[in-house]
This record gives sequence, C-alpha cells and structure tokens, in this order.
Amino acid sequence: MDDFFFSDYSFGGSADFGENKWSERDWLAYIKRSQAEIQKISKLYFEHRRNMSFEDIMTASGWSIANGDDSDDSQNSEPMTLINHPVYIASRALIKCLQSVVEELVKSSNCEPLFVLQLSNTIHEASELICVAVNSTDLGEDLLARSYYKSALMALNSVLAKIENFSDVLEKKEIASIIIFDLRQLCLNLSN
Repeated sequence: MDDFFFSDYSFGGSADFGENKWSERDWLAYIKRSQAEIQKISKLYFEHRRNMSFEDIMTASGWSIANGDDSDDSQNSEPMTLINHPVYIASRALIKCLQSVVEELVKSSNCEPLFVLQLSNTIHEASELICVAVNSTDLGEDLLARSYYKSALMALNSVLAKIENFSDVLEKKEIASIIIFDLRQLCLNLSN
C-alpha cells in the first residue's frame, strides 16, 4: 500500500510549513506518528495508572495537557493539527484504554447485543464530542468548546452508568470506572 503514496503526488499542491513542503507520504508518516503516540500513552497508562496520575503519565510521555496548553512548538518543524494536539492525543489514548477494557467486560459477560451496541455508541459519542471540543478551542470558539466538553461529560456519565450493569467482573469494571474518571477530569479541567 505504501507504493500508492508518491513523494510528488498531491491533490492540487503540497502543504507548505515554512521551509517544509509536505507530500502525501509526509502526511501519512505524520498520521502514523500520532497513532504511535496514542498507543505509547495507552500502554504507559495501563502500566502506571496505579502509581501515577494521568497528567504525570502524559508529562513522562513528553506531552503537557495542563489547561489544554499546546506544548512548546517553537522547535518542532511539524505543523500543529488536531491529531497532534495534546488533548486529542490524551483523550484518544484514554478512549483506546476504555474500549479495550469494555471489550474484555463484554467478552466475560452475557450481554444483549443491543446493550453492547448502545454502550459502544455512547463511548464513540464521548470521543467525538471531545474531538470537536479540541477543534473548537483551536478555532478560538472557547464557549463552544466548553459546551462540547460538558456534553462529553454527560456522555461519559452515561457510559459509567452502563458499566454498572456488569456485575460479574468487578476488577475490570473498576478499571473502566477509573479510565472514565480520568476522561471526566480532563473534560472538567478544560470546560472551566
């Protein structure tokens, strides 16, 4: 599939960031780096969630999410886009962890398919609301962003209520609750 992306192949031009001209191949590599960061933080979260706060895990990973601040980009030659925003990276990592734990909960329980679909849709909704909130902040629409973070909180509360329906697997349920609380804290911090 890599052969599809040619360094000089662009739909009407290439992105220009100062001295750098970005091709489609550059953007693909950029996307892969973002996904790798999300994976790295998810892994660190599972390894250290008991003895480190989520903010400390993010800091140890080289990211700062204090009040949604962007990291110092002055020495970074990459463009700042949504998929490279610290809050986006943080929320995607937590959502990835939550999806993994919920998958284990569902596998070990006898759930109705409709319940699983509703739970999955609610997690997706929370993820989408956070993503739009981050994008709204970047566009300077702070009140809109606040509204989206608060809507994400409501969706996360709904996920938390649905998680309570799992009675068999208390340890996994507790882990899912901790992840949701970390996501909620992220939204609460950014909605103020």
